[in-house]
Amino acid sequence: MRAIVILCKGLKFEVEYFKFMWVKMKSRKSKKNKKITLALAAGVALTSFSTLSAKADEQVDVKSTGNTVAEEKHVQTSPTTAITQVEGVEVSNGTALVTKTPTEEVVGQAKEIKEQADQAVEAQVPVVEDAKKHEATTGEAEASAKQALGQTEQKKASATPEPIEGTKNAIDASKKEVTTQTEKIDSLKEQQNQVQGKKNAQEAVVKDATEATNIQAGKVADAKKKVQNAQDVLNGTGADKVIKEEKDAKKDLEAKQAIVKDAKKVLEQSQNADATKARKLSDAKELEAGQKNTFDQATDTLSKATQAHNEATSQLKVAKQNKDNAQAVLDGTGAKAILDERDSAKSDLATKEATLKNATEALNAAKRADAQKAEQLEQATTNLDQATATLKQAESNLSDAQTAANQASDDLKKKKKAEQTAQSTLDASKGKVAGVTNERNNAKSDLATKEATLGDATKKLADAKKADAQKAEQLDLLNEAKTQAESEESKTANALIKAQGGATQASTKLQKATKDEKDAKDSLASSENRLPGVTNERDNAKSDLATKQSAKDGAERKLAEAKNTDAKKRSDIQDLKTLKGQQEDTKRTTAQELSDATSAAKNAENAKKEADKAVDTLEKQISAIKNLTIPQLPQNVIAAYKTFLNNKSESNKHNLNNAIQAWYKGGKYDFGDRQIEWSRDLQELVFKGWTNKNIVLPIDDTVVNLDNPTDEQIKALSHYYALLANNLQDQVWGTHNFIVTKESVQGIKNITKNYANENKPYDTGHSHPALENDGVDSVKWNGEVLNYTNTLSSTSPYEKAIDTKKTRKATMSQLYREVYDAVLAFMVRDIHANFGHMEGMIGENAPTIPSAVGGNISYTNNNVGRMHFVQFAGKDAHTETTLNYATGERTSVYIDDYYDKGIAKPLPTPFDTSKMEKDLAQAKKTQVSAIATNNNAQNRLTAAKRADETAKSNLATTTNRLNTLLNTQDLTPNAQRVLDTAKSELNKAELRNTNASTAFINLTKEIKAKRATHEQAKDALSKATIANTVAQKTLADATTAHNNAVDKLNSIKDAIKRTKAIKDLTPDAQAKFDTAKAEHQTAKTRYEKAEKALVDLNNEINTNSNKLAQAKSELSQAEKDDKTAKSNLAKAVSAKNNASKSLEQAKDALAKVKAIKDLTPEAQATFDQAELAYKTAKTRLENAETAVTNLNADLAVKRQALAVAVKALKDAESLTKKTQAELKVAQATYKKANDELTATRKVIAELEATKDLTPDAQKAYQEALEAEVLAEKHLSDAKTAVDNLTADVKTKQEALEQAKAKLAQEELVLEGFKAKQAEEEKVLATIQAQLDDLKAQEKTVRAEIDKIEDSIKEMEGLLDSLIHASENYEVAKEAYEKALEAHRLALQTLEAEQAKLNTLLQNQLDAKAQYEAVLVAYQKAYNKPQESLNHRHDSKVENIEHKLVTDKLRTALSNPAYIYVGNKPKYGVNKTLPNTGESTSILDFIGTVLSITGLGFIVKRKRG
Repeated sequence: MRAIVILCKGLKFEVEYFKFMWVKMKSRKSKKNKKITLALAAGVALTSFSTLSAKADEQVDVKSTGNTVAEEKHVQTSPTTAITQVEGVEVSNGTALVTKTPTEEVVGQAKEIKEQADQAVEAQVPVVEDAKKHEATTGEAEASAKQALGQTEQKKASATPEPIEGTKNAIDASKKEVTTQTEKIDSLKEQQNQVQGKKNAQEAVVKDATEATNIQAGKVADAKKKVQNAQDVLNGTGADKVIKEEKDAKKDLEAKQAIVKDAKKVLEQSQNADATKARKLSDAKELEAGQKNTFDQATDTLSKATQAHNEATSQLKVAKQNKDNAQAVLDGTGAKAILDERDSAKSDLATKEATLKNATEALNAAKRADAQKAEQLEQATTNLDQATATLKQAESNLSDAQTAANQASDDLKKKKKAEQTAQSTLDASKGKVAGVTNERNNAKSDLATKEATLGDATKKLADAKKADAQKAEQLDLLNEAKTQAESEESKTANALIKAQGGATQASTKLQKATKDEKDAKDSLASSENRLPGVTNERDNAKSDLATKQSAKDGAERKLAEAKNTDAKKRSDIQDLKTLKGQQEDTKRTTAQELSDATSAAKNAENAKKEADKAVDTLEKQISAIKNLTIPQLPQNVIAAYKTFLNNKSESNKHNLNNAIQAWYKGGKYDFGDRQIEWSRDLQELVFKGWTNKNIVLPIDDTVVNLDNPTDEQIKALSHYYALLANNLQDQVWGTHNFIVTKESVQGIKNITKNYANENKPYDTGHSHPALENDGVDSVKWNGEVLNYTNTLSSTSPYEKAIDTKKTRKATMSQLYREVYDAVLAFMVRDIHANFGHMEGMIGENAPTIPSAVGGNISYTNNNVGRMHFVQFAGKDAHTETTLNYATGERTSVYIDDYYDKGIAKPLPTPFDTSKMEKDLAQAKKTQVSAIATNNNAQNRLTAAKRADETAKSNLATTTNRLNTLLNTQDLTPNAQRVLDTAKSELNKAELRNTNASTAFINLTKEIKAKRATHEQAKDALSKATIANTVAQKTLADATTAHNNAVDKLNSIKDAIKRTKAIKDLTPDAQAKFDTAKAEHQTAKTRYEKAEKALVDLNNEINTNSNKLAQAKSELSQAEKDDKTAKSNLAKAVSAKNNASKSLEQAKDALAKVKAIKDLTPEAQATFDQAELAYKTAKTRLENAETAVTNLNADLAVKRQALAVAVKALKDAESLTKKTQAELKVAQATYKKANDELTATRKVIAELEATKDLTPDAQKAYQEALEAEVLAEKHLSDAKTAVDNLTADVKTKQEALEQAKAKLAQEELVLEGFKAKQAEEEKVLATIQAQLDDLKAQEKTVRAEIDKIEDSIKEMEGLLDSLIHASENYEVAKEAYEKALEAHRLALQTLEAEQAKLNTLLQNQLDAKAQYEAVLVAYQKAYNKPQESLNHRHDSKVENIEHKLVTDKLRTALSNPAYIYVGNKPKYGVNKTLPNTGESTSILDFIGTVLSITGLGFIVKRKRG
């Protein structure tokens, strides 16, 4: 069934516009009866539905159409879609037309197609997202690279010589400043040390002052105690306390004397114990020295026995293996085992060789460490001996000082006792002076006080009587004022109550009026506030109406324009497709040409590079040979050399060496130092050459196998040595004699192989076995000079030269350098050999006969390299001597047939450039041809690239234009929807305008009424406010008047109360007057008695003062002697303590050095084991090689080999047993020696760890003596206090005064000590401040150094960037180009993937439209339950029955067709529709649903 749909012009129905559809139906039920029925159905207006949105959560319209048999065509275009279309469905651009009732199978097919389209989209979306991320990443990388390029370009532009030199100068200046600042730190450190010394000394002074202050404080406390005791005695109390204190003082003195006795005994015991310890320690150390010698001998014996046994065991193992191999060879079995043994032996030898090398290095390091330890041990031992001697002398000095101090202390105690007796007598008298004087002064003062008191009491009695009279008068006046104030307070209270009532009433009225005014005002404001909104709405509605009218007119114009645009688009698409096909053909042609041109250009460029390299190499070789550096000796060196040959004295030797050194060092023949530079490209340091770049050596990068140099390479080295040596001979002698022959080449080749095979260290010197086995019958060696290969052995890791140690290879250029260095070393570094190498090279005299010479390198398995130069003579060369019997003279003739008979034929030198120059001419011709070919190829490549880029660009432009048009949606449908929407919006705007005008008129009337109400409320409020103001003022005045009256009344009452509280003064004043009069008379009598007592006491004091002066003089001398003795003792104690401390430090230092384990024995044992293992492995390999060789030997040889192996096995077993027995004896001897030495060292350690007892005992004894002196003083004072108990009151009073005077004296002394302590602490604080200031200065300087060093690092970084600015720019440029290309490719990939996604999205839309159309049609046709059309959201399908269509018509029509319009999914790259500016991709409006069946379907999707 096909449906023909004809769209007619729209008709207006009520408010909406609807479309009518004429449908012609053709019935095919009967072929005979072909009737055409025309049915017209009017569309029904669905007022609840007008537009559809493009979003996935909005509505989709499914329209049912009629069908007819009248015609077979319809007005729609042919279906176009990329998906598979199921039977009976036509799909185009997201719209599906069902033309045949679908079956369940068709629905299933449509569902499967939809699911495949969904999966394809889901798979492509993350691909696009990844492409977006990659494009963003490469874009950022491009921006970053571009920024870096700009920075490096700026740096390159600024990298002129001036900034570079300026930066270097700034770095040098900063480094000098760091040096200057560092010197400042050194100076500050030295100052700190000096100030720290002052601080330490001052701290000792402060400590002494503090101790003196504390001691004096104790004396003050004792003096206070004595004053209290004297007071108690005077008061008649405290007798028991005084007596008890005397007993306690006696006991304390006896205890202190016992302590002194015990301390002295302990001191003597300590001194004896320390002497015994020193003697034992000396004996133990002497024993240790003998035991150490025995232990060393036992250790050496054990080491040798162990090594011998290990060697024997190893030999036994090898012998067993050899015997088994020989037996297997003889038996004809075990071939595989023997071959495996040979391979295993090779591997084992390599391992053992590496182990031996490591052991050798470890042994050398251990020897160096042990040598350093031995030096430290010797120095520590010397320091210990010195410290021990110093301590002994200090102990002797301390003993003498102690004896002197004890004697001085005894004398001082006697003198102190005598002085104390005299002082006590004088103090007793002076004590009386204080009491008597105080009594006289007190009596006098008391008399004056009493006179003043009497006068004051007389005056105060008169004043008191007058004041009491005034108080009574004042009370009368205050009572009268009180009565008046009470009356006033009553009146004001009544007035206040009346005013409060009026104020309350006025306030209530005001509150009501205020509320009424506010309510009216708020109501008016509410209406007025609405007025702007209503006014705006009226104006906006009017404006909106005009806008909507204009929009409708514009939409009509745009619809016409859209139809024209769509027609032009279809024409442009066809033209672009044709152009694209043509450009794709062109692109394939240019791509092929580019590929061919690229290949040709690469080949031509490689050929040119090879030609350039050949020319460059030949030119360098020719230049090097023509400009070779030949050392030229100055005449002073030549003269010194000849002088030394004539007389090889030490002075001549040193003169020659001095001349050579002055000529060589830093001169034109000295390479100088390596130059290293940081490479930004390689990100590492690279070798840039030597400081002396003027030395020219032969250039040859040919690789040499150091284990087997070729004959040509040996010949070249020999000729280079002969060239240098002959030039030196010519300079010294004027002639030369070195030649190179094939025999000398073969001879040096075999000799160097012999050296390499011997594998000996360099310090073993010349090897005669190697020299004598030259392998050439016609010659023999006639002298050798050799040198260590320094360059190969110490090649800088930055030189990029061959790593000789790993590859055992070098270049000829490296070996030429070794020859050059050796020639110079034979002169510059030959003083140690008495210039024997120089003589071997230049000769002792002018040469007269030729000498064949050979030069070659030997390289051992242990990487020891030697450069050999050997002279050769004929095999039978000799000297013949004849005797002239007539004269007795002997004549000697040297005969050498090798040279005399012309056997020695000089080989041509490789340093002839004629052949090289011919090769260079041919190479240049080849180079010219290669350059021309390369230029042509490069020009072709450039043209091909340009053509290919142009073809790509043209094709890309055309493709983009075509894709743009294909992706551009038709404008007509959307323009139609816009027009329909504009008409609907215009109707709404007209309704809005009417409503807004009505609302504005109503609101204006309402505001006018409310304004009148508000004016009335304002008038009432004004009146209430005035009434309230008057009432409140009246209340305030009444309140103030009442408060004033109350305050006045209270004030009067308080005044009355205060006046009554004043006490009458007359009674007390009278009593005080009577008392003062009596006390005045008593004071007068006391003063007269005190004056007489003072005169008598002065006579007594004069006598006692003379006695005290004598005692003080004797005590002063004793104190000086005691102070001197104590000072000497303190110095001796300090010196002894320092000596003890130094001794302990020396012991600790020696113990630390001894505690360092000797590394050599263990390293030597490891080395011996490694060497033995290496030798064993080597022997094992040799035996294994022999066994392999014997596999193919005859029976006799195999039997002989077995017999030799069996004998060797027996010998090895016998040797192993012997060395085993010797090892056991050595082990026992070693254990005994070790145990004895360990025991002795333990005793020494225990003795040294034991602390000396004398210092502590000495300190305890001194403290005991000082405590004894104090105890004696306490006892003396206690006895005096007891004596005073029985004295008369006068004596007791004098004792009290004396104690007080003593207390005052001690307190005065204490204040002095405190002042002294404070002064010393102030000095200490000043020193500490100086120290802190110096440390702060140091910190500041260090911070400045850090800042300068940071700036140096920055400047060095800047300098590096300036020096390498060009290289950095090229690197940045290359990086930017790469980033740019990567971003371009990423964009290209993103565009391709995006286009793919767009296609898949369209396919998904088509598949979804197809599936949902057939699903709805199927459900309707078979009355199946309706399913959700959108599986991502809930859907609702409404069945709308058209009430205007009759049941009869509905029944007559069957097989309806359905049209489904799909909607775009949520995701997509570009959601903006072309030319419309809207973000929708679905119809904004679906017209009237017209169906012959009278049914329409609307699918409403709920929002998810």
